[in-house]
Amino acid sequence: MLQITLQKLLLLPCIALLLWAAISDLTSLRIPNIASLGVALLFPAQFLLHGDLKLILFSVLIGAAVFTAGAGLFAAGLLGGGDVKLLAAVALWAGPQGIFPFLLVTVLAGAACALVMMTPVGSFVQSMNGGLARQKLVMPYGVAIAVGGLFILLKPLTA
Repeated sequence: MLQITLQKLLLLPCIALLLWAAISDLTSLRIPNIASLGVALLFPAQFLLHGDLKLILFSVLIGAAVFTAGAGLFAAGLLGGGDVKLLAAVALWAGPQGIFPFLLVTVLAGAACALVMMTPVGSFVQSMNGGLARQKLVMPYGVAIAVGGLFILLKPLTA
């Protein structure tokens, strides 16, 4: 049976923020700052309930490392700023034990998104976001990041 705890209840707004970020990125190629900020700000409340300061500190270090790597990808023009912020915020939640599964699922979801973007569905998303005018493939990475984040966040809900 599904046991509801305060820790699990705190996951629900985080999940809602990830879904909002994915939908926003898909429809406008923008991830609202408040979505990434909300995911990041919910993190301390969740892990303070655990009372494991060491885990919190390692998670913050992982989030900072992911943000730094993402900033490099942003500087190279490979990721958008919203993608970097959302990726770092979700990395906080992944922590040391979940960072590699999170990144793996995100990469796989990104590959699936890239394949979809090469289909008629992708052409529709492109035209909806002005991609045809830019003559450049647009990629809503926020969708892939949200899928990876949901993978991490839904695990405790089923435990």
